[in-house]
Amino acid sequence: MKKLIFPLFYTILLFTILTQFLACGSEQTSDELASGHLSRSFDGGYGQLEVGGPFVGAEFHGSQPVPTRLSFYYPVANSLDLSRDYWTRYNSHPLHIVFHSIAGNDTIGQKAWGYKYGPTHATFSAEFNGHEITLGYQFGETLPIMAMSLEINSSESTNTLDSIEVIWDLSIRTCHAYRWVTDITPEITSKRDFAVSYSDTGAANAALFIANFKASELSRKLIEGDAPKIGFNFDNGLSHSTLFSLTQVIGMCPSMELDSILAGLGDSWQNDIKAYEQRVSSYALNRSSFTVADPELQETIYWSKALQASNKHYIDGRIMPMPCPAEYNFFFTHDMLLTGQGNVNFDLSYLRDGFDWLIEHTLQDSIIPHAYYWREGEFVTEYCNSDNWNHLWFVISTASYLKHSADNEMVEILYPMLQKSIALMYENLGDDGLMYAKHPDGWDIGNVYGPRSYITILMSKALRDFVFISASLHKDLTGMAEHLALADELKQELNANLWNEDARYLLNILDQDELDTHYYTGSMLGVVYDMLDDHRSERLLQTVKDTLLDPQLGVRNVMPPDFHLLGDRYHFQGNEAGDPWVYANGGVWPQGNAWYVKALHANGQVEEALGALKKYMTIAGILNSPNGLPSFYEYRRSDPDSPRYGEIDKPSFLWAGGFYLQSIYQLAGYREDDWNQYFDVNIPQSLSNAEFDLNLAGKLCRVQNHGAGKWFEQILVDGVPSYSAIVTGPAKSISLKRGELTSPYLSSANCMIKSVTYGQNEMIIELEGLENMKFKLNIASPKDIKEAAFSEIPDAAPLEVAKIDDSNYAVLGVLHGAMSRIKLSFSGQ
Repeated sequence: MKKLIFPLFYTILLFTILTQFLACGSEQTSDELASGHLSRSFDGGYGQLEVGGPFVGAEFHGSQPVPTRLSFYYPVANSLDLSRDYWTRYNSHPLHIVFHSIAGNDTIGQKAWGYKYGPTHATFSAEFNGHEITLGYQFGETLPIMAMSLEINSSESTNTLDSIEVIWDLSIRTCHAYRWVTDITPEITSKRDFAVSYSDTGAANAALFIANFKASELSRKLIEGDAPKIGFNFDNGLSHSTLFSLTQVIGMCPSMELDSILAGLGDSWQNDIKAYEQRVSSYALNRSSFTVADPELQETIYWSKALQASNKHYIDGRIMPMPCPAEYNFFFTHDMLLTGQGNVNFDLSYLRDGFDWLIEHTLQDSIIPHAYYWREGEFVTEYCNSDNWNHLWFVISTASYLKHSADNEMVEILYPMLQKSIALMYENLGDDGLMYAKHPDGWDIGNVYGPRSYITILMSKALRDFVFISASLHKDLTGMAEHLALADELKQELNANLWNEDARYLLNILDQDELDTHYYTGSMLGVVYDMLDDHRSERLLQTVKDTLLDPQLGVRNVMPPDFHLLGDRYHFQGNEAGDPWVYANGGVWPQGNAWYVKALHANGQVEEALGALKKYMTIAGILNSPNGLPSFYEYRRSDPDSPRYGEIDKPSFLWAGGFYLQSIYQLAGYREDDWNQYFDVNIPQSLSNAEFDLNLAGKLCRVQNHGAGKWFEQILVDGVPSYSAIVTGPAKSISLKRGELTSPYLSSANCMIKSVTYGQNEMIIELEGLENMKFKLNIASPKDIKEAAFSEIPDAAPLEVAKIDDSNYAVLGVLHGAMSRIKLSFSGQ
């Protein structure tokens, strides 16, 4: 995606047209369909809410209908935010709405209202002194705006209102420095429009505008000073009308664009809002299909995809993924990479655009960014230190992208960056054969350098993925055998040195060989990535249930929650870990729940995995838990003795949707290993008829599940029988019927599988990897394997065939050259 050039309106309009064309298919989704799938109501009175669009986001607390924060992303990230303490930010509001009547003045929105919302909008409603009131918020697609709409329905007997006053605080805060800017200059004060500019380079000398529609303005008053405000007064014939309607369109832009944006606003803002809502709903409902019979799972599929379309904001000329609608107004490489592992299943552009961004912002020596944001007059890039986990997730996500896309051209460009990331991580390999890092687990806080389970697991996985990438691109494979050997050594040392038999868990070591006795969620990746034997996998997951799992909320990210007492030992900055059971200090995070689901599935506990997914990761499951909301979240408070138990922070969180999509694809049978895409026969009963679109070699393939059983009874690829659960190329459709084992098929392999054919009791398998690499093929068959040999190397050493049980066989050998072909002969008819 090319970098956008100012002025914003025209370039983003082009971006939007292209996005809609690619995402929407042949026709738009109806408003009724979107409303049914992407809208939820909540009357609990304690809801935290975030909604927004590409250019503006709004944050609400306590179900109050006036925002505590408005985040503007254009031209840079500035916000209307009066809070002085992050943990009590719900107390401050930059918007006040006052009802004036004969009986006196009433400021509305200070109490909880019920609301209905979706990823693109929110509408609050309440009854007040006989008046039915709604207060709604919507957002622009190409215009940097939010529309706030107030509607009051009154009966003739209750109509006592004289005027409505709307007051906006005009103090803004700059991104990352969080410095208040209060020096304003009025720019436009017309009958409809009001605007001020901020002569401050830290705020990019931006202008804030407010345009009034529908209601008649009685007066306005600009209050300058330490905390400047603007007050609008409306009557609109209130004394003799039963309906009052007002819309204020608020936004921010460069001062030089102010006239042009306001000039066209009246003719375009409503259509622009509709375009945004249609784009998001079309991406969620039409871009690709994933259908399941369970309505709770289906609803969350739609919402997860809608989050991927809505949690993208303007930054430095692009629209890029960011974690929240109204918070974290900067780009994190980690967010794009981890979320992209779910999206790549159906949307290749998500990671491809993210890779374009990394290419543009990577240093000349190929070190990738950690974060990118605006700070006090310039865009700042934080680059990854040598022990940063982004290096490893970058390799892992690129390998997944390559499997899904066959996009060798993009990965060729990324290759020097991948090499650099691997080289930097090698700097943290200890003499004990373990990987060292400063931070505990996958956190970005703390500073004690020692062996880490999380980084050791990821390094072993990333090394294997780097070898796959190199082999796929036909690179010089010198040194790749050493990478695979180190991957094996890391797995071995992980088990030998970081598995603690007393704890029944993978632990960490602090400096000076001191054992870190905390249980971290990242250790579950040892099961996900097959680093433990079956016995230890079972014991680790049982420890998760006994120690980390909150039965009502999900997996806490660490136990015990005592980091508030250990700031000096772990070198935390202040209370950045949070109070006990809060934030990093024992809160429940979406990745922990996703890794738990994936680990259970990898361990064969598929029904339990599905149960965890439904209870801890679906919209309905989250709503039906303590202090639950119909939402996603960054983290939840997990102290069962607190009245805030289960409280959600940062709803509509990007990762949560991405991790859910990863999990549901896996539970429906799609899997990846170091070399291949494949289908797992073992899935939950209720997903036995799941259907989904899946990217294979750059093309969407329709995958259909049928039946139930422990074997693939039939695999059809584009209607033709296949004898491989491993994907060997693109296809338009794949039908997977589970049931009885009727013919042999290849179930898994630890090398790249290029093709599989079967007929006349003979199977030919073409495989690829490294010369002299040991390989293992797993064959499911109702017939015995009589013979296994290289079909084109008559003098090669014989292949070993091991019969695991009555229907499972392992074929083992060593590759002669990077590519080999073997022939299996089966007995019987």
